[in-house]
Amino acid sequence: MKRILTIATLSAVALLTGCASQNVSQPTAQLNGEVTTNLKADVKLGETITG
Repeated sequence: MKRILTIATLSAVALLTGCASQNVSQPTAQLNGEVTTNLKADVKLGETITG
C-alpha cells in the first residue's frame, strides 16, 4: 500500500510541475494584426454572370 501511495504522489508531483513549467516558459505575443491591400475592383453592372 505504501508503494502505491509513493508512486501516486510522485506521479501527481511530476504532472503538476510539468504543466506549470510549460505554461510559464511560453512567450507572450500580442495578437494585433493589420492587413492592407492596394486592390481596386472593376465593377460592371448589367453584364451576364459566366463561369
